[in-house]
Amino acid sequence: MIDFLTNDQKLNLAKQKFLNLTGNIDGSITREQSNKILKELFTTTSVTEINRLLYDEDTNLDNKIVFDP
Repeated sequence: MIDFLTNDQKLNLAKQKFLNLTGNIDGSITREQSNKILKELFTTTSVTEINRLLYDEDTNLDNKIVFDP
């Protein structure tokens, strides 16, 4: 089913999963958690592309991704 969603729908789903994982405590999740979400949502995206995206988003290199809702 995930493969039939638009990118906007996938982004909204990722936001929801992110909020479920963080519980709005500190607004961040680990790279591993982010990687799992992205692999689930973007099944045709390569591991290299996902890693590049996560690296770009981890701006302070603390292995956490901050996602503003």
